Amino acid sequence: MKKTKGENNLNPAFDNISEEKRQKIIDVCIEEFAERGYEKASTNGMVSKAEISKGSLFHYFGNKKNLYLYLLDISMDYFVNNFYKYETKTSSDLFERIVQQGVIKMKLASENPHMYKLVMEAFIDTPDDMKIEIASRYQKMYSEGMPNLFQDVDYSLFRDDIDTQRAIEFIMLCFDSIYNKYAKMAKGKASSLSLEEVEKMIQEYSVYIDMIKFGIYKKS
Repeated sequence: MKKTKGENNLNPAFDNISEEKRQKIIDVCIEEFAERGYEKASTNGMVSKAEISKGSLFHYFGNKKNLYLYLLDISMDYFVNNFYKYETKTSSDLFERIVQQGVIKMKLASENPHMYKLVMEAFIDTPDDMKIEIASRYQKMYSEGMPNLFQDVDYSLFRDDIDTQRAIEFIMLCFDSIYNKYAKMAKGKASSLSLEEVEKMIQEYSVYIDMIKFGIYKKS
């Protein structure tokens, strides 16, 4: 599958090579970082598989850190852009919406496991010398995505004695914890994530949602 072309490469020369060659370099480097992590990833292995010289790789990106951040941007852009291409019947029920979005995320992760693993590794096991850069990327993605999640939600389903803002904060704290749990479970095995495993994760996700709803929704 063709991936998003990056917007932040440091040397215009990278854009001037053929699309096929450029995509091969991107795919090989993403796979190397995803499978071995930032510290252990080998630029020698990357250039060997991409069939380019090491000098060319550093001519395009300057250093390993810039290459990693460039690939992280490409991967994040891919997931964000493709997430909104899925046509779903968005429910006004906040919890149903969370499930719908979770299913889409899992589908995208299964379609592009190396990209998914690269992004998860970056946020879960952030390299020490990139904490500021990666934190700013996470904050940007979070701040842009959250308004869409809460748009047109039916807050009349919430209990009358609960402050809406506090309820939202509580929900997001819970789901951040659940998300981190599954991200850690997937760490190290994203490249072999099966359909059955994805479905199991979604089922457990729904169980947690039901448990939270009993404390927030009105009694029927």
